Amino acid sequence: MLLALKGGALSVETDLIVIGGGSAGCAVAGRLAQAGKRVVLLEAGKDARDIRSRVPALMGKLVQNPEFDWCYFSEPDPSVGGRPSPWPAGKRLGGGSTINGMMFIRGHAWDYDRWAELGATGWDHTSCLPYFRRLEDNERGADEWRGTGGPIAVSECRSRYGVTEKWIDAACEAGVHRSPDLNGELAEGVDHIQLSQRRGWRSSAASYLDGLGSGRKPDVVTEAEVLS
Repeated sequence: MLLALKGGALSVETDLIVIGGGSAGCAVAGRLAQAGKRVVLLEAGKDARDIRSRVPALMGKLVQNPEFDWCYFSEPDPSVGGRPSPWPAGKRLGGGSTINGMMFIRGHAWDYDRWAELGATGWDHTSCLPYFRRLEDNERGADEWRGTGGPIAVSECRSRYGVTEKWIDAACEAGVHRSPDLNGELAEGVDHIQLSQRRGWRSSAASYLDGLGSGRKPDVVTEAEVLS
């Protein structure tokens, strides 16, 4: 197969081509390769090995930086005097997961169940839960709600401040329930949030490309803008 890319043509032998190495593209390519398919993943940005996208403290150097961010803006918003707002979109393997704030929080079960009620068959929370569990390597361990062994490392926040505990205590005094796990059975309430990090490093969706289990890895082509 001959692909027309910005900068030249590329000849590949593959079963499937995934265009776009964002969070979803990396997951799709990694899982298809794990299933034994020959996969080529094309990403317009660079790879995710740059130290600035791996060290959490350097997150502020990424957003609105054209090396890492497509630097999109929203339409002018009349509620803020007609100003457009920055709309970050990751320009690296892993997409937004290489530039975001790394707060690991799932959507509420009610939202998924509502989608199913509206006709999105298979998108109810019970059906999605096995995939949520499979994607993570939770530092707390696995249970019926959480998973281990997945490509995305999930850890406790290593920096905790006294004022945060006081804020949580105040919320509890006001009647807000303290949840033992905001990604577990009780998603409503207050508690410390977990992060997609491990041992001080960012964990991004690019981890799907490192090989999952005994499956093969996708072939990755970066700085590849597809023309046709």
